[in-house]
Amino acid sequence: MSILTGPAIRASIEAGVITITPLDPEQVAQASVDLHIGPRVLVADRGQIALDVRDDNAGRFEEERVWRGLDGDAHLFLPGRLYLASTVERIHAPHHVAVVDGKSSLARLGLQVHLTAGYIEPGFCGQITLEIVTALPLRIPVGWPICQVRFSEVTGQVEAYTARGSYADATATDGPQTSRSYRHKPRHVRQTP
Repeated sequence: MSILTGPAIRASIEAGVITITPLDPEQVAQASVDLHIGPRVLVADRGQIALDVRDDNAGRFEEERVWRGLDGDAHLFLPGRLYLASTVERIHAPHHVAVVDGKSSLARLGLQVHLTAGYIEPGFCGQITLEIVTALPLRIPVGWPICQVRFSEVTGQVEAYTARGSYADATATDGPQTSRSYRHKPRHVRQTP
């Protein structure tokens, strides 16, 4: 897979092959596009003993309060908690794999923006949900550059994301999406009665 350079990303956006909205041309870097944190953040309810991959855990997350200050709204992330946030931007890349990575400037402050789920299937359309943890308390203003996305070309026919994608309805939703692992099923192991 080859990674698109900044000029190739710009050309793909101009041709309508990749869509990012909203987009300021300054967001496009040498081989990625900066994405910004949105206004809604969910946090796992600390009162829960455990999350279970077999359950719909949406009810175990609550909306986190945005801190209002003289210099604008900000999110306060605390260590030992799991936060789900989303990008302001909506992405649609039907013929590219997109990969979300953290920004080194925020990683140097102890922030992880995705635990392991940085891979976006071709055809996904919507805001990117980020799984955020931090080593130290960290305040991040709403709309701050939080991550970057890079695009790779794929070879072969691309299946429609709506046919198999777990988050195919993300186009119609705003904000972070909780896990849908409960829709999966175990494979390759013998089930005990």
